[in-house]
Amino acid sequence: MAVVVAALTVVLWPSHATSAYAATPPGLNYQPGPQLPAATVLQQLASAAQATDRPGGGTVEYLRIESWDLNASIDGQQVTTAVVPSETQIWRQPDDAAVTIARYGTPWFPDDDAEQAWKANRSPGSDTTPRRTDDPPGGHAWLWDDRPPPNADQLRAWLRRNHNITDTGGYFTAVVDLLKERVLTGKELASVLRLLASLPTVDYTGPVTDRTGRPGEAFSTTSTSGGLPVRHTLIVDRTSGRFLAYERTLTTTAGSLNVRIPAVTSYVIFHDARFTTGTP
Repeated sequence: MAVVVAALTVVLWPSHATSAYAATPPGLNYQPGPQLPAATVLQQLASAAQATDRPGGGTVEYLRIESWDLNASIDGQQVTTAVVPSETQIWRQPDDAAVTIARYGTPWFPDDDAEQAWKANRSPGSDTTPRRTDDPPGGHAWLWDDRPPPNADQLRAWLRRNHNITDTGGYFTAVVDLLKERVLTGKELASVLRLLASLPTVDYTGPVTDRTGRPGEAFSTTSTSGGLPVRHTLIVDRTSGRFLAYERTLTTTAGSLNVRIPAVTSYVIFHDARFTTGTP
């Protein structure tokens, strides 16, 4: 499958630009929440998820995801003057065949100069034509070809099969990768939430509204496994326990990256995840 990811990395700005920093999306506004341990809130959400029905009907897993990452490129070109997300729809069939439709989303600019610089650079990512990929059984590079176990202890080992996990941030990353390729049942979702509840150094960051306006509860951990302090944040629907979004933020130093701290360097929005009856 050809997964399209829009990105920003460092290039020179035109002389009329007012900032030397790469464009990154604004951070979310996390609100102070009840003074509760993260594990307590996550266990409550796991109980809510356990009681939910299987989302949708049918046997085909449908996912609609929006994502942006600082380190990827658009059509082989590096861009710093705009945040250009990618939008991906995936239909995963029971035999692991897949249909993927990907397109670039609406660009975001930090200011007018950035927009003019993007246009002067031939507007990379402005072509929003959907790109379709049809993968036969065995033709899609799934990270996991079996379903996640509905048990937190078994899930911990299952996630490590395809990820070199050295800290809690590694589990956050693995969970995001799982959510990018599976529609979870209520029991599977509860297993993921209970695993997160069992991990050290997870903070309950509090209530937050995600980038689409949906209210949720945020949980974060800070990791230095990549060399720089990075805050990983998962946002969970407070009623159903379903995951809404993920954010990755540089908190104290940018190293050699040309961004203003704090800087969101990646986000994923889980717009839809349900079972359906067919493919387009």
